[in-house]
Amino acid sequence: MTCSGEHAVAVFYRVDHEDLLVTSGPGAEVFRVPLGAFSSVSMLRWCGHRRELFATAAPAGSRAPDVLANDRGDLRLFRCDPRDGVWRQIYRGYAHDPVCLPDGGYVVHRGAGLRARLGTGEGSWPVIGVAC
Repeated sequence: MTCSGEHAVAVFYRVDHEDLLVTSGPGAEVFRVPLGAFSSVSMLRWCGHRRELFATAAPAGSRAPDVLANDRGDLRLFRCDPRDGVWRQIYRGYAHDPVCLPDGGYVVHRGAGLRARLGTGEGSWPVIGVAC
């Protein structure tokens, strides 16, 4: 979990196969976030300083990861403001193990041992730095 900001910890509770309940702590508002847009969710994290969820997931209808077949699937990077419950794709290339950064960017694993730092604007989200 990425811990930063006033609400550094979030609690996730899966209600059923389609929804997740999310709260930032005791007495805080509880949000219902849909997961039906995905065929598979690989990683789900809370970004405390932005108060948003972010995930690497395979969109519904796309290839889910299959470890036995050595297929990493069609994992992409998404974010969601729990207040509106809408998932927005922010990187369409392969992405796994995301970390949100204080400047608004993200770091993801892009395969082949590389981690990529992604910019802060929507649109094409170009890679602006790569590290091994």
